[in-house]
Amino acid sequence: MMSLALLTTATAETDVRRDAIVQAVEKVMPCVVNVATESLVETRNPIEELFYGSRTHSALGSGVIISDDGYLLTNHHVVDRATRIQVKLSDAAGGGVYDVQHVYVVTPKRDVALLKIVPKKKAKVQGGPICQKR
Repeated sequence: MMSLALLTTATAETDVRRDAIVQAVEKVMPCVVNVATESLVETRNPIEELFYGSRTHSALGSGVIISDDGYLLTNHHVVDRATRIQVKLSDAAGGGVYDVQHVYVVTPKRDVALLKIVPKKKAKVQGGPICQKR
């Protein structure tokens, strides 16, 4: 009976599932954002556009906050030709859905885009400093 109690205590203290990868992910998760885009779909058939109107295409991707003033990196192919870009922050980074001001730097050859989050109020995005400290 005593050995069972010792085994249970030892197992609770050293959880084998909490390895270095899990710990690293926990540290950087506040920096990761969801990127949602909308783009207009060009039709080559004017009759189709007349009856159905213009259509939009939605896509999802991810990005990483790199500064506390709202700059983030994502892939160029995620935001290419987007007419609207929004990012969703994790709860640890303050939560919420934000519009993106515009694409500042785009390098299609390297598939990288630098975006800037438009804050809803005068507040800093909390993910940046978390990323920089770790």
